[in-house]
Amino acid sequence: MPTLPSSPTPGLYSRFNLDWLYTPYVIGLSHRLAWGVPNAALHRMYRETVGPVHVEVGPGNGHFLHRLPATRPVRSLHLLDLHEGPLRVARRRLEGRWPVHVHQVDALDRWPVPDACADSVIASMVAHTMPGAGIGGKAALFDQAARVLRPGGVFAGATVLARGVAPNRLAQYMMCAYNARGWLANEGDSLADLELALAERFTDVRIRVHGCTALWRGEAR
Repeated sequence: MPTLPSSPTPGLYSRFNLDWLYTPYVIGLSHRLAWGVPNAALHRMYRETVGPVHVEVGPGNGHFLHRLPATRPVRSLHLLDLHEGPLRVARRRLEGRWPVHVHQVDALDRWPVPDACADSVIASMVAHTMPGAGIGGKAALFDQAARVLRPGGVFAGATVLARGVAPNRLAQYMMCAYNARGWLANEGDSLADLELALAERFTDVRIRVHGCTALWRGEAR
């Protein structure tokens, strides 16, 4: 597995951080106060998207999947992440509900998931951590989602943008600091480029902006 110099520090995704800090600070505070995205909108995205065969890119600590009803008819759940920590923590939370397959892989490489097999793919709050010169430099994420989805399957996600949106002062400060530390890599990520990347690969594309966060949905051709 390639190691990317600008990928987030693996220590950020330790079991302690994911179990005790991720939900209250990242999900509870950063989403609302800095990035301006209501967690209710993210929960709705999961409720409306997750299908029987689902691919989750960057599961974090599995919070949003875990909040779905355990009776959700998911027969195969694929978790993809560059780091081992999120895969371990998310798997522990979810494997009692659904069959879970973990893949420690760079999401910008080819995913170990067959072509046209998935009903849904979600990449929530992860693209802004991926290295690349703008959204175009992260095109492989969109290519792989299009490849593994069956026709009509849904690709949804959310990402923090730096251009074409209106970040508040806290968001501006955090983006500057986090990009400098290599925790984020979104200085060139724009709303226009996100719209283009989705329109080139998916149909019925819908994007909604909350603060400096774009939520999207598109269907595979």
